[in-house]
Amino acid sequence: MVWRVQRGAKTSVDDLIGIVQWDPLAHAWDIARATGLPPVPDPELAESSLETIGSMADMLRKWKLIGEPVNVAPDRPAMDRFLGLIGRDPNSSDRDLTP
Repeated sequence: MVWRVQRGAKTSVDDLIGIVQWDPLAHAWDIARATGLPPVPDPELAESSLETIGSMADMLRKWKLIGEPVNVAPDRPAMDRFLGLIGRDPNSSDRDLTP
């Protein structure tokens, strides 16, 4: 199946899912942290989201959909690097969530 996501452009459903999967992943991490639960992301999903957002980060920041990057060591798990890329600190504690 092919979807048109903008005039003249075509993308597969798989590609479209790859583009939008990062947002629920980020919010699932937010909810886990806010409720005191340990986030348990799927490593493959995190890696895929990291790759997808890596190529779109500048555009997403321009649109204010993600924050400024947080420095995360390159040897950290994909989820930590993904979180840093979108402006979340994977090392923040639950206390950091208090307004």
